[in-house]
Amino acid sequence: YETEILPSKDVLNRTYGETYEEEAEEAPFGYKLVRDKKQSFTLKEDGTTITFYYEKRTDMSYKVKYLEEGTEKNIIPDKEVTNKTYNEEVTEYADSIYGYDLIGENSKSIKLDKEDKVIIFYYKKIKANYIVRYVEEGTNNEVAPSVKKEGNLVDPVEEEAIEVRGYKLVSDNKVTVELNSREETEIIFYYEKIKVSYTVKYLDNTTKEEIMASVNKDGLFFDKVTEKAPSIDGYKLASLDEITIELNEDNNEIVFYYDKVVQVVKTGVHENNNDYILFVALLGSLTALGYSLKKRFN
Repeated sequence: YETEILPSKDVLNRTYGETYEEEAEEAPFGYKLVRDKKQSFTLKEDGTTITFYYEKRTDMSYKVKYLEEGTEKNIIPDKEVTNKTYNEEVTEYADSIYGYDLIGENSKSIKLDKEDKVIIFYYKKIKANYIVRYVEEGTNNEVAPSVKKEGNLVDPVEEEAIEVRGYKLVSDNKVTVELNSREETEIIFYYEKIKVSYTVKYLDNTTKEEIMASVNKDGLFFDKVTEKAPSIDGYKLASLDEITIELNEDNNEIVFYYDKVVQVVKTGVHENNNDYILFVALLGSLTALGYSLKKRFN
């Protein structure tokens, strides 16, 4: 069965026995001439037919593109398919690409009826969740609330540490990770407590002067420290005997207050009368008196 790809041409008023030459028409798109471009013949009968044969091209090609939705960005390199036949119907199947979901059908068909035909598959990035945590080093204690965020599975995300009161950062200030799993990815910044000092003071409740040397001690921010009041000769405690404070950036003082001890002394009775002479003496301990004099003269 022969199919005409160009209209036939009738040639009239030719002479019997004469030799004639015909030249093939230019091949239409998609075809190529199979034999000689020219044919010579001697006209010996009416209705002679000269036939030129063409065949479909087998050098047709097309491209397959894999693009990110809403862009012309290639996710993976184009695929080029060659040596196909004109008017052939071809089918392509979408590739599975890590980090992307295909949009639409996973197969597409085209007919190769012209040059540079293209099949395009569109994809969208897969979303992925991650969490940023701020943790005390060596523990699982969070020093600030964690933050949940969303990114794309194939895109690196960068996070920067925050400042946390009472703590200093001991890990990198910036972290970049790829969200390489559909599971929730963790980004963790590590901190340690800041060292702070505190003072324990022992004061006269009336004069507010020191009656014993203060003591400086070290601790960690937010730690609770407890101190107990010592006994001091000549004084009695006028405040709580145990004080607890939480250490912070300032006012890290524990103060114990003391009152001087009051002593009443009877000096005796005169033999010639019943009068009593009473001396009321406010006596501090020798230790307290000595400390007070030393501090005053120094």
